[in-house]
Amino acid sequence: ILRRADLKKRIDAVCAEIAKQAEKAGPFAVTDVLNWFGARKQTSEASWVASHITGEQTDVVRQTAMHAAGIIGGEEALGALVSMLGSRFSDDAVASLTRFNGKADDALVAALSKDADVQAAALPLIGTRRIAAAKGKVFELLSSSNDAVSNAAYAALSGVVRPDDFTLLADLAEKASGDKRTVLQNAMKSALASLPAAEQYKGVSERLSKATDKALYYPLLAQVGNADAINALMQGYKGKDANAAFDALLKVNNPSVVDRLFEVAADK
Repeated sequence: ILRRADLKKRIDAVCAEIAKQAEKAGPFAVTDVLNWFGARKQTSEASWVASHITGEQTDVVRQTAMHAAGIIGGEEALGALVSMLGSRFSDDAVASLTRFNGKADDALVAALSKDADVQAAALPLIGTRRIAAAKGKVFELLSSSNDAVSNAAYAALSGVVRPDDFTLLADLAEKASGDKRTVLQNAMKSALASLPAAEQYKGVSERLSKATDKALYYPLLAQVGNADAINALMQGYKGKDANAAFDALLKVNNPSVVDRLFEVAADK
């Protein structure tokens, strides 16, 4: 163990010297070393890597540092990457934060309280990294006057919602139309996905029984996929929303739906 620790110290010292020499050699050498540190996940040089994200850097050096920082991780790297959200390097920051090696929840939630450009950049990360702690702010930003922020908040919903959000999502979905209706359908599915099929069906059927637009809930019934859900879709097929019910039946992942599809085929 002592030998391993000693070897690590020696490697870290060598890397520190390489970083120092790269600074003297110029941006091309710095870029090469940043790539190398990233490939090695050289945590001892996390601060050096992060220092090349902010301040006066060539674009190539900054972008390479952002890439390496996402792989290496660390608080300094996280702070530097978040500071780039909403800037002209925002896409690079988002890419690095998407794969960031470590927990980024608090920093990304805090970013939702900044200006609209930062919010619009942070929201996809909130959804991708499934940061449930942000859901209150995500719901709040659905009504943002900035279209980019509002659209990003809708897109992030599926990553942050949980079963106790189903009622609110259903209320919003029943008033929505177009793309937002579809996004909210997917968010409802995501909210219920962790529950057993019987519990999912209970929640969906309660809304379905009172809904004017019953087709709104057909994709959710397809996700549930149990006998009760299949029966409800068959009932929908015999009603005014036959096409929507049929499309949902085709998506049910349950072998027993095959017999019901034969029934549908026989009616055509």
